[in-house]
This record gives sequence, structure tokens and C-alpha cells, in this order.
Amino acid sequence: MSVAEPEFMEETVETVAIPETIKGTVANCMKLNVRMKPRADADVLCVLDIDSELEIDMEKSTSDWFHINTAAGVDGYCMRRFVNAKL
Repeated sequence: MSVAEPEFMEETVETVAIPETIKGTVANCMKLNVRMKPRADADVLCVLDIDSELEIDMEKSTSDWFHINTAAGVDGYCMRRFVNAKL
């Protein structure tokens, strides 16, 4: 009696790509500073109200800061903890 060799199937692994830009809204604060650079001491470009919508550039974002674009066209950085991102 012979023992059959087990069949191995090639596994395919799907990767989930994070889009380059995602939507978000200002949260956890009443006003949010949009800064020129991803630093707390950088110049403030504008101030956004709670629930303001943002477009987030994930490629330029850091672990603590989102690189964002506002509806008015302001391009800058804001702290991640004050943005609800729709990943």
C-alpha cells in the first residue's frame, strides 16, 4: 500500500492598497490649526472648525501629522489625533 503525497496549493496573498488620498473631518477639538510643516512650532496657515472636511495625502503624512488640503485649497499639516480619517 502506498502513501499518497499531499497536494500543496499555491496560496495567493491579497494586499490592500491604501489610497493616496482619503477623506477626513476635524474632531476632538473646536478649532484646529493647519501648519506649514509637521511641527507644533510651525507657522499656522489657517484654523479649521470642528467637522470641517479635509482631504488627506497619506504619502506625505507622518505617524503624528496628516498632510491635508482644505476645501479652500490650503495645503498644510495638522495633528492626526484631531482628525477622524475615513480609511
